Amino acid sequence: MSFAASKLGLVKGNINPAYVGRKLEYCINKVGCKAILLPSSVKSIDSLSIFRHLVPELDQQSSTKELSLKRLPTSKHIILTGKQQSSKSLPIHSYRNLLEHGAKISHNKLNERHASVIPDSFAAIFFCIGLTEHLGPHFTRFCVPIPMFHIFCEVVGVLNVATSKCQMKILQFSRVVWASDENQARRLASLRRWMPRLDVKVVDRGGTPVSYIGQQGEIWARGFPIMLGSYGDTQKTNEAITPSD
Repeated sequence: MSFAASKLGLVKGNINPAYVGRKLEYCINKVGCKAILLPSSVKSIDSLSIFRHLVPELDQQSSTKELSLKRLPTSKHIILTGKQQSSKSLPIHSYRNLLEHGAKISHNKLNERHASVIPDSFAAIFFCIGLTEHLGPHFTRFCVPIPMFHIFCEVVGVLNVATSKCQMKILQFSRVVWASDENQARRLASLRRWMPRLDVKVVDRGGTPVSYIGQQGEIWARGFPIMLGSYGDTQKTNEAITPSD
């Protein structure tokens, strides 16, 4: 799904399936989800029932038209994944039908869509990021027990493994990353080396670079791994990201 969305220029929002009620409503409306891929259940969580409780008018919607949901005004399509991919009583699509429909689109149409994608645009939004731990420099295979809505699983478990063998450490929100350092003393006593193509500096409270070793400050970084900002929230973006100069 990550690769398909990025190739089509779609913004994928990863939402914790444990979110219910107002929290789920906030996440969906915050990013203006137009289509929701919904598993019927996740472990003991009855996702479909939770969603129906959020939008009880779903049962009265037409299966041949776009949805019109009072609490989720931007959501027009529901796609059910997992073992239960159909429901006669609900106007929802199945993931299987989505794949079948996509297979009918010509390669020329797909290439046109790919060419229209802007590489610097938003690609994914995460509501659950957290702080991950360092991976050793010699791992070639590892288990990622973290669920797909977490940025660690998305970046390290999917995108990173598919493209390279580089291990990363990801900081909450900023996604600043460190490369592995084989020197154990440096690994234990420092933040290790910065990854290539990152500009990094330590500044004081006024934003001026620190002038001597041992002076306390805040780490500022600039480069391709840094998030573009808080989606749809200029104020929060300005609080977290300084102008690049």
